[in-house]
Amino acid sequence: LYLSYEDTALIASAFLARYHPSGSIPVPLEEIVELKLHIDLFLALGLQGATGLPAALSHDLKKIYVDERMYKRELHRFRSSLAHELGHYVLHRDIARQLSVKSEAEYKYLLQAIPDRSARSFEIQAWNFAGLVLVPEKALHELATPAIGKTKSAGVSLRDNLAVVQKQIAHHIAKHFQVSEEVVKRRLKYGRVVEQHF
Repeated sequence: LYLSYEDTALIASAFLARYHPSGSIPVPLEEIVELKLHIDLFLALGLQGATGLPAALSHDLKKIYVDERMYKRELHRFRSSLAHELGHYVLHRDIARQLSVKSEAEYKYLLQAIPDRSARSFEIQAWNFAGLVLVPEKALHELATPAIGKTKSAGVSLRDNLAVVQKQIAHHIAKHFQVSEEVVKRRLKYGRVVEQHF
């Protein structure tokens, strides 16, 4: 399954239009997962240490397990991890259903059997989806545009200082989305938000 960033952006946009039409931020991710998609959220003590994963989607696609410590202490990481698993649910559930997996053990075996290249592709797609859902296009532009305007007014060349400008804008607006600065920076970069103001 190949999905470009642009393909994923269209899917994420349609997802938000259906499940979060108000467009308010921060996106109420837990509410969407539990109340609208009816996926149960389970806190698992020591999940990260035992599996190396901060969160995991169950084989039957009905549960998302989240490391309890992360949930209680690392809000931004929790939201990103939950959105990532949601990305697998939205983008890859048809593949999972075709496999007709009947147990967690069988699910883990099949995941390990996926070629590295395909596995990396699935992970990248899920992370892209997570960023696109947590930092919606419209809200990103609304918050980034004034900051870009101030930067230009100060005489700073956006083109010559692109990476620095993206980092500074991410620093100022990440809190609105309840995500890390890195998530916003990636959205600015792959959405070419600053470049639109050259």
